[in-house]
Amino acid sequence: MKKLLFISILAGVLAGCEKDIKTFDGKPDVYFQYASQPRQSFNTILVDSTIVSFAYASAAYKDSVLVVPIKVSGLVMDYDRPYLIKANDSSTAKAGVHYEIINSDFTIGAGKISDTVYLKLKRIPEMLTQSFNIYLELHPNENFGVGLEKKLASANKYVSTIRHRVMVDDILKKPMYWIDGYLGVFSRKKLYLMSEQLDIPIDKLNTTVSVAEVNYYGKFMQRYLNEQKTLGNIIKEDDGTDMIMGSAVQ
Repeated sequence: MKKLLFISILAGVLAGCEKDIKTFDGKPDVYFQYASQPRQSFNTILVDSTIVSFAYASAAYKDSVLVVPIKVSGLVMDYDRPYLIKANDSSTAKAGVHYEIINSDFTIGAGKISDTVYLKLKRIPEMLTQSFNIYLELHPNENFGVGLEKKLASANKYVSTIRHRVMVDDILKKPMYWIDGYLGVFSRKKLYLMSEQLDIPIDKLNTTVSVAEVNYYGKFMQRYLNEQKTLGNIIKEDDGTDMIMGSAVQ
């Protein structure tokens, strides 16, 4: 921490003499910018975690690059200053399997007070049923301390400024506006097929849609399934049963 040494007035012989003031007795601190400056998409809420899901991405989408901004306190310097960042051993994601840190080094460049860590998240089959965590941690070194350990985000709630959790998965949950009566039993395969045939975003049913729209989706898809069956192409769910829409559109 940067300390301000206050004037000390000595008694006796040195009475009335003042010592010089020293400012910033210590190293500047390095911290995750998300915990200090809010992201617009989070409605100005300070955060120390990021959630990434591949669930609503197309099957061709194999990885994603997450941008993690780093910032330092103190003054701008005219030389490069390396900082230290590591993935904590408690991370359930494995380097080289679930993620890869693209940066070759971590440095606050001359004339700068910030840097960016690029984290490549890899989409693998395990993520269909399991979430994985990466705990990125900043550590002190010869250039920076980590004294800004936490920051008050809201009443009685603090966020870490030196530890950032990244959670990644490919788990597709039943959309908010999925109505069983029209769409039938939810399945990932059915939702992807609907997106393809109806030409709608995969996350369409997580946005505001009317009952009439959902009814139309169900009728359209059941007609498509019936046509495919007539052509000898019976579309099945992953469990081997015939794919059908809801009872209200049969």
